[in-house]
Amino acid sequence: MSVELEDTFVCTECGSRTLNRDSERGEIVCAECGVVLSEMGLFHDDGDREPSQVGRLTTEISAANRDHQGRPLRPSGQVHAARLRKWQRRMRTYRSAHRNSQNALIGIDRICENMDLPLPVRASAHRIYLEALKGGHTLGRPLDVLSAAIVYSACRLDNIPRSLTEVARSTGLDRRLIGRAQVRLARDLALRLPLPRPDHFVERFCSHLKLSEATTKKAIEIVRTAEVAGIPSGRDPSGLAAAAIYMATILTGQLRTQGEVEASTGITQVTIRKRCKDLSIICGSA
Repeated sequence: MSVELEDTFVCTECGSRTLNRDSERGEIVCAECGVVLSEMGLFHDDGDREPSQVGRLTTEISAANRDHQGRPLRPSGQVHAARLRKWQRRMRTYRSAHRNSQNALIGIDRICENMDLPLPVRASAHRIYLEALKGGHTLGRPLDVLSAAIVYSACRLDNIPRSLTEVARSTGLDRRLIGRAQVRLARDLALRLPLPRPDHFVERFCSHLKLSEATTKKAIEIVRTAEVAGIPSGRDPSGLAAAAIYMATILTGQLRTQGEVEASTGITQVTIRKRCKDLSIICGSA
């Protein structure tokens, strides 16, 4: 005797909703492709075909091909057990991948919230992650470091000035680890990321320091003169921006200490002093 199942279940092989349960043989058969299914091999369809609820087999299916009393299975039973083992492996893989994806996207969202990034950056970060996932570039990589590298890449892609130092401070991760992960990610996905420029950071840093428009303009003038002189080459643009701001506060009389600049920009005083030496050769003309 066969009865038709409710149409909220779909075949895992062909996606058909026309399934029959043979109560005498204890099997579920797809009327479209003929595959013999079990309750394990059914997807509950919630309207968008996402397997949000799957019949779950909580015990391990033994490879010994014996029943619960230890008796050898018949050939048909062995085939059925093999199918069950196959779907058990598939569903474990699916659940693991789905869980990792959810954790990665949640981690990306958390970083974006902590850094007060606009929604387009979050959307770009999601796209980058899904591309990396599809290409198999997330395997074997620490999820937290990968998420931070993706957010930094999304900022550069959308021309939102955020430095590696800021991402590291927000996540508590080593800046160098994030940088290496970002370089590898950009290579794997062939991402064409615009190079950040020092003047992209100046206005935001000056706003944090509550500096006047005159001081902000002077800092922008310094970094743009430095760019013409080739000074930013190979240096962190946010570090040059912080040094230019510190020098501009001196030139305009709106003094800020190196400690204050460090607190607002995340650039260490050591780096600020080093970059000030680089900029001092052009400061007079600025």
